[in-house]
Order: sequence, then C-alpha cells, then structure tokens
Amino acid sequence: MQKPLIFGAIIFITLLAGASFPVKSQDIPLNTWTIVAVDPATGDVGIAGASCVQVKIDAIAALVPGKGVATTQAAFNPTNRDKALIALNEGLTAEEVIAAALELDDDEEDRQYGVVTLNDGLVHVAAYTGEDNQAWAGAITDTVAAVSVQGNILVGEEVAQSAYAAFTDSTLGDVHLADRLIRAVEAGSAAGGDKRCNQQGVEQTAAATFIMVGRNGDAAYSVPSFGLSAITDPNKPWLALSVNEPVLGKNPIPELRRQYDAWRAENLPTCANCTLTPYAELPAGAEADGGRSAAGMFNTLFSPVAVRFYGLVFVALFGIGLILLFRRQGKL
Repeated sequence: MQKPLIFGAIIFITLLAGASFPVKSQDIPLNTWTIVAVDPATGDVGIAGASCVQVKIDAIAALVPGKGVATTQAAFNPTNRDKALIALNEGLTAEEVIAAALELDDDEEDRQYGVVTLNDGLVHVAAYTGEDNQAWAGAITDTVAAVSVQGNILVGEEVAQSAYAAFTDSTLGDVHLADRLIRAVEAGSAAGGDKRCNQQGVEQTAAATFIMVGRNGDAAYSVPSFGLSAITDPNKPWLALSVNEPVLGKNPIPELRRQYDAWRAENLPTCANCTLTPYAELPAGAEADGGRSAAGMFNTLFSPVAVRFYGLVFVALFGIGLILLFRRQGKL
C-alpha cells in the first residue's frame, strides 16, 4: 500500500471516530431561568437568573439602558446575543429584537429569548421558547409591569410564576428595580429552580446565578466573550454580581443576596417603608467537601463538555497509535 493511501485511511478513520463527538463551536448549553425588566420611569434595565451549570452565565445578557434588555439562553450563541444587542441599540421593539436574533438561525428550536424594550415611552415585551427546549419550558410576560420571566428544564411552571409574583409584589414599597430582581431570582429558587440541581438527595436549585442592572445613560453592555464575566470587566454595568458553586453543592443564591445587600448599602438609599429582606429561606443545597461536593465532582468529570473532550483525546491518541503501528511495520 502506498503511503498517501495509508495517510488517507488514517485521516478518514480518525474523522469518523471524531464524528461521534460533535461540538457546535458557537452553541453552549446555558439552560436556565431568568427575569428581564425595565423601569419605564427611569429607563434603568436589568436581568437576574440562575442555572444548573458550572460556568458563569451572565454572558446571556444584552443591556442597553434607556432602550431595553434581552436574555439569549438555552442553546446560547454569542452571535445571536450580539444581534439582540445591536437590535436593542437601534431602538427596535421586543418582537423585532427576537426576530433579529432568530434570523438565519438553523437551530431556532433550541433557543429561548426574553426581551423588554422602551420605544418612545412605550413598553414592549416578548418571549420565545423553541420547541426543543426541555420541560418545563416557557415564559410569563407582562407589558404593564415591563417584565418577562422565562426558563427551561425547570421543576415546573411554578418557578416562573413565583419569580413573576415576587417581582410584581405591590407590598414591597418604593423599591428599586434591582431589589425586585433579586427577590425574583430568590423566589424562583424557593420554588425549586432548575430540576437538574435537585438530585441525589440534594435540593440545590442552581449552581450559577447572577444579577446585572444598567442605569439610563450608561453604555450598552454585554460580556465581551464567553468564559469571562461582567464582574471582572472594567466596563461592567452599574450592578454586576455573579456566583458559582459546584453542581449539587451549595445553593449560590444566598451568597448572591449577601453580595447584593453589601452592594446596595453603598449604592442605593435606605427605604424605611420598603421590604428589602430576602424572599424566603432558600434550599441550602449540600455542603461542599473541600470546596467540591462528591456529586459536583462527578458532574464535572462526566459533563457533556468533559465527555466530548475525552472523546477528542481518544480520537487523537487513536490516530497517533495507527501512525506508530504503520511505522513499526515499515509501511510509513
């Protein structure tokens, strides 16, 4: 057998083995629940959310203070997020922002969006949940309250309902948009959150959580590239907090609240007649052993991304092994 044919056979077999481990270079599974909202009186915009993943998730957000806010979740694609950011900046309505994000998208049934916009003083709210999102998946929108709550892989619709009710609670007093957002994400956790983080006797509800708020007049913002977080960005919005724990470890939302209370004390005025306490006592999750729970370590080692990585390593070693074998036999 001639050498070119041998090399061709090795490449073909390696590619064939690699096909068993497909990776979409742009799509990242950030299945989650979020709440996006604007304050029509001030033009402030914000988002809060949580998910059972082991990465920072604030990359899903697109904020344009004075104009609107969007979440681009489920099968996250940074290109689609950037399309949403551009559409918001151009002053398009919520419905038009979603249409822009979905344009020419071959995987639209894997996506989920929630958008709230201010257009010449009018509030527009829209949401989209692709048919391939796993149950429970859906959204609750309210134009009067200028809010949209959406999520997928949740324990049930009550997660979105609870977050919506906490945000729109009329008994809170004259609280800031940020105060309503933090209580909403707490309410979603209290209702069970992401069902993947409630297994093996652990009720964690989420492994990642965040909150971001931009004030009217501030620059448009999205995390510059996936893998980073707004909390490390010198150009981050006025409020930007993010907390992660191992999957099936501690619930990160109580820590988010602790950081939020510290931030609020420095950035917002006190309100004697407001309800600023946490929404409820939340599920604690599991105490991590040395910073990692055993279940969390298992989920990290055998996550879809890790399994794909192992597969690619196997493919590389397989190809190298074939080359060495042929060389030993004097055929290369």
